[in-house]
Amino acid sequence: GIVDRFYFSTDILILERDTGVAWAEVARGETAIRLVQLAERLHTSLTGITPDQHHTAFTPADHTAIGDGAPHHARYTDAEALAAAKAGAGVLEGDLVQLDAVGLPAVDGSQLTGLPAGYTDEEAQATVKANVEVGDLKAPTKALDMNGEDITGVGSITASELHGTTYWGDVYFEDVECPICHLKFKKGDKIMLMVNVVEEKYISAFPVHLKCNES
Repeated sequence: GIVDRFYFSTDILILERDTGVAWAEVARGETAIRLVQLAERLHTSLTGITPDQHHTAFTPADHTAIGDGAPHHARYTDAEALAAAKAGAGVLEGDLVQLDAVGLPAVDGSQLTGLPAGYTDEEAQATVKANVEVGDLKAPTKALDMNGEDITGVGSITASELHGTTYWGDVYFEDVECPICHLKFKKGDKIMLMVNVVEEKYISAFPVHLKCNES
């Protein structure tokens, strides 16, 4: 015989299939009539599909998302599909969803996850204080207003001019000689300033040993 050949007996209403060895009954009665009528219909009469569409079959390669060789009709659950979308979106260039020219939709900040934590104002201020030295900053180009606060913890002063409104102060002149005894000033020396120029906003003075001025 010829395998998968069908024969419909119209007298006894039995549809049989050739197994290659014998005829095997497939259906009988009204069921057999319906199957024969369906087999004889054009594909275009079946919900408007074409023969190619009706006979299209997927290969295992078409189902790689659920494993090679998986049953053709295996499918994702909603949870599995969502997990696969989350895992694959944006992994490769071109995977991201392209939005229209309107721009990004409004997103609640609580919906953004996995972002690096931002600094608070307090944390940023503490970081600057702990890591940035005054010498790293841009040199001022105008007068620095101390708002009446004292400058403390000063080491050696090497500047040739001092400006301020304080009448008295502890000053250490490094590598400067007393113009009277010609000895260099040392830390702890008692000195006095000899004023030689007084203007509206400018006073010029030079240091001398207190003992030299008294002698």
